Amino acid sequence: MTTMRYKILAQACPANTANVTLYTVPANTNTIISTLSVCNLSVNNKTYNVCAIPSGDVIDKKHFIAANGAIAAYDSIALTIGMTLGANDSVMVASQDSNNIAFTIFGTEITEP
Repeated sequence: MTTMRYKILAQACPANTANVTLYTVPANTNTIISTLSVCNLSVNNKTYNVCAIPSGDVIDKKHFIAANGAIAAYDSIALTIGMTLGANDSVMVASQDSNNIAFTIFGTEITEP
């Protein structure tokens, strides 16, 4: 029987400015990311990156959904894009400022037996 779980898939406030994996789809699972939230906790304007990486790939220019996206001080942005991912695909994020940009992914995991 197919199982669908609606949930917060991942949350992080990366401790450095390098690209980090925010979420990886579990084995035997497909995921629909309904919304990715980006929150700037800083007094200054910042930038962020979001990438969707297919299983087995390494990060490349073609994977960017947002590259140096601008976010104002103490602001939030909700990217509601209905991103669909297969098993072992991942979402990577980065920010201009360590510990000051929070990312949250909301969505559905669909698991086949």
